[in-house]
Amino acid sequence: MGGDPLRKVLAGERLDIPAAGWNAAMDAARAEKNRLFAGGDIVRAASVATTLNVGGAVMAQNNTGSDIPAYYAAELELIADPQGDEDGWYDALPLLRLRTGDGGIPAVACQPIRQGAVGAWVVAGLAVAKLYPHEDEDAALVGAYAMLHPSHEGCLLQCGWGPFRIWTTHDVAGKGEGETAAYVWALVGFTDFPAGEFDAKITGHAEADTPAQNRWVYEFVEVEKTAAGYGGYTTLSGGRHSNDEADPPILAYNKLEDGNDGEGRECNGTDVDNLEGDNYSAQIEPCPDDTLVTMRTKVFIVDGEPVVEYEFDYENGVDGSCDEEE
Repeated sequence: MGGDPLRKVLAGERLDIPAAGWNAAMDAARAEKNRLFAGGDIVRAASVATTLNVGGAVMAQNNTGSDIPAYYAAELELIADPQGDEDGWYDALPLLRLRTGDGGIPAVACQPIRQGAVGAWVVAGLAVAKLYPHEDEDAALVGAYAMLHPSHEGCLLQCGWGPFRIWTTHDVAGKGEGETAAYVWALVGFTDFPAGEFDAKITGHAEADTPAQNRWVYEFVEVEKTAAGYGGYTTLSGGRHSNDEADPPILAYNKLEDGNDGEGRECNGTDVDNLEGDNYSAQIEPCPDDTLVTMRTKVFIVDGEPVVEYEFDYENGVDGSCDEEE
């Protein structure tokens, strides 16, 4: 067919779309899609794109206030009715965007994303990210964990337990402009951290203070339910556990012991001044070994370094003995 393949059709004319015209329309559609998703106006495409979740990747908006590079590590959050629409055709669809606080979905950007634009983020499987190793040069990288770096935005920091597991690393890349520590490129996998609460079994304890103040540190292993009824919990293979040889040690703490000081009324309601008498003696006891508890993960920064602790709630018992009266 001769003539202009892109000529507009008049009302009442027969519609014959030549191949050249159709192909040009498809090329224009693809170009517009790429512009929207890679860093242009998001408008309708933003909400539609965020419903996609293929191969561990989702689409999410960059709301940091500035452009971000590929391999940028962050946390995402799900919001509803992100922009609204006068026609109401997509106002009920979800939108993922960067989270400004803790507790979001760990993710790594697959591509550079301009401010306000929508781009692809990896949320499961494997991803490449910039990693700052622990200051201890002898600390093993492969097999260790990482968290979002508290001061180097978009980067990871090696730690005792976190949302990323380090699979392998590339040679140190050196110091970038304005950076104070060398980093490496790392291939990381996504863990189930923090996975909210998890079941654990107490396996040991030791005094937390000298002199003793009715506070203990605890060893534990993660467990899972594998059989019905009592006795149905078993140690979870590859699960979380304490490590008193780590630096710093990874231990658990009973939150209900936090205010104990070894004097007067302790946090379980017992006044220790009433535990000693002429013919009786008693004491506050630690959480016994083999006790099943609900454990929580706590990750925080001390002097620029990540610290991982675990805590649970257990109301300490009191035990003692009485002397036989003569």
